[in-house]
Amino acid sequence: MVGGYLKCSWRKLAVQDAAKYTLRHIWALEEMAIWASKHHLLTETIDCRREVVDIWWQFRAAAQDTNEFVDPLILALHNMTDALSQHTSYTAAFDCRLQAVDFWRKLSAQDFSRYSLHLAQALEEMSDWASQNQFRMEAMNCRHETVNILRKLADSDVESYIRSLTRILHKMADEHLQQTNHAAAIKCQLEAVNCWRQLAARDRDKFSRHLVLALDNMADWASQHQLHTDAIDFQREAADIRRELLQRPLDNKARPPGKTRFFRKALKVLSRSFSSFNSGRHPTT
Repeated sequence: MVGGYLKCSWRKLAVQDAAKYTLRHIWALEEMAIWASKHHLLTETIDCRREVVDIWWQFRAAAQDTNEFVDPLILALHNMTDALSQHTSYTAAFDCRLQAVDFWRKLSAQDFSRYSLHLAQALEEMSDWASQNQFRMEAMNCRHETVNILRKLADSDVESYIRSLTRILHKMADEHLQQTNHAAAIKCQLEAVNCWRQLAARDRDKFSRHLVLALDNMADWASQHQLHTDAIDFQREAADIRRELLQRPLDNKARPPGKTRFFRKALKVLSRSFSSFNSGRHPTT
């Protein structure tokens, strides 16, 4: 194969004179990866993409400037992940994805503030893929790692990271329910709501509506999963906040859209949950 021959030729030259030939070696690998991908040679595509990542990582490790070679390394990582997403062997794809995440772990270890969010995003993608393909334990491990990263980020700036954190917590809750672990699922959902409680306590006018929405969603989720006692508790809290908002003047941005409709929803969801609870469909927790 001509492409493979050229790749090996540039590799040999790069070993002899890295400064002169390494970039040409990378170019040959990129060309080879594109050609292999077009002809559905997935293993060869991944091997080329991985070798490019390895080369840029070596450049990055040897660089004195912490910002040097970061952009091409990130691009190479994304290209490798794209190649991995086409892999038909689930086990091989998982191992390759794990290797890609490990690169982000290394970058994050060097500069947490700059790369931790990239790592969190890579872990979320990996856990989504693992969950869809029945790697449930691995998916949950990735979820936990993602949540721990986002917790650290939220400690200094909860407002910027709350949506990412709560999204992962909701996914964790759903996966706990698949394993019939209701207690762990509720714990994840409570942490998500507590994030909005924290912001609402800091700025009531700005975040009360967000908290009400989170409580409504939490109540709906609990009701759907037959956790009616929990659903009633969340709906009561949401109704209390709605009542508070209706009793005090708010600026136009914070004012709930339609006072009557705003309070009527609280009564509606409360009555619905009481009806479900009284019908005998009690939670199993």
